[in-house]
Amino acid sequence: MVPYQQLAVADPLARALAARRATRGVGWISRSAPAVSMSAVLLVFQYGQPRIFFSMARDGLPPQWAARVSERTRVP
Repeated sequence: MVPYQQLAVADPLARALAARRATRGVGWISRSAPAVSMSAVLLVFQYGQPRIFFSMARDGLPPQWAARVSERTRVP
């Protein structure tokens, strides 16, 4: 689509579409990409948060109910 040397920018997909004159999608991608990527990053960070709270509760920082393990599923 576009030589890779031209894609060393902050928004490579929008730049590639602009180079191919697909101007309708460039503005939409440029505006929505930061929101989508930030949402994905924050969601991935939240996957590890229960384990961190569990470890902190075993040390006594949060309440002890956060350190309980389910009998059936064996997860915090």
